[in-house]
Amino acid sequence: WVTFDFAPQTYATAPSSWLSAFASLALLTLMVVMTSGRLQNILLDAVRTLGERTDQLQDINDRLASEIAGRQRVEAALLASEMRFRELAEMLPDTVFEMDTDGRLTFANDRAFQQFGYSREDFEEGLSAFDMVSPEDRQLAVDNAAMLLRGEIDSEHSEYTALRKD
Repeated sequence: WVTFDFAPQTYATAPSSWLSAFASLALLTLMVVMTSGRLQNILLDAVRTLGERTDQLQDINDRLASEIAGRQRVEAALLASEMRFRELAEMLPDTVFEMDTDGRLTFANDRAFQQFGYSREDFEEGLSAFDMVSPEDRQLAVDNAAMLLRGEIDSEHSEYTALRKD
């Protein structure tokens, strides 16, 4: 900090120090003004950058909202399609089932439960489609399912002897 003595006797007795003090004061004032200008420029740049970034984030938010809405439409269409599949599968007089890559049943229509003697509770506990194939045909069923999953065969046209629960 610079201290200035503006007492009248100082100016009368020491004109060179008065000029020096005035020059220092002028320089200090100029530095404050320049610093204020720089500070103002920094603040203006910060405000401009903040505005640009806000616009970018708004664009990203809009795209995400659009993507979420699109995914929600796809999910709704998928659920509707799944409901139609299940309704159709329940109306068929044949056994219809679906299994995952491990052979676990993920869907079975009512006819499958009637024909094989299993209950919904059995299904909920987890049933393997391969356990429902007779021991003589089981390995062939496992091998054919693996080839189907690897794309080595287009579809499975083999017949197996199935087992009822009882």
